[in-house]
Amino acid sequence: MKHLATALAVLLAGSIINLSHAGPAPERLDRAAIRAQFDRFLAAWNQEDLETATAIFTKDAVVYDPAPPGVFLGREAIHEWTRKSFQDLERIRIEVSGVRVRIEGETAWITAHYSFSATRDGLSLAEEGNLSMIWIRMENGAYLSPLFHASRVPAGAGG
Repeated sequence: MKHLATALAVLLAGSIINLSHAGPAPERLDRAAIRAQFDRFLAAWNQEDLETATAIFTKDAVVYDPAPPGVFLGREAIHEWTRKSFQDLERIRIEVSGVRVRIEGETAWITAHYSFSATRDGLSLAEEGNLSMIWIRMENGAYLSPLFHASRVPAGAGG
């Protein structure tokens, strides 16, 4: 009988602990927060909001962009690249499809297909490709990106 009482106490304690953790799974909350941060990044580009577009990167982030020179090391270089893009391009529009978010511990990956359009000196520019971003959770709980990579889809290859 003593063992039965102990077993019941352990089961009851386990049930109480499980109930105290009831609610949305942490991954769902993280996934939504990461996707919201990604959406803010895209909106910032579409609105040419320099500070928001660059604030999502870690200080030592790396950006790989299809346009030369193509590699930007550190938030300051990313800020300058973004500033120059906003200065040189008009009517920037980035749309994404097929967005996937994967979470593993404190790291997340986003992959998507993108369509980019803008005008430069009155000429229309357009390209499509694939992008990926890594996101990490900082000590304050915010998500920042240490890596952004975009690659054009070769002409005639489709999405």
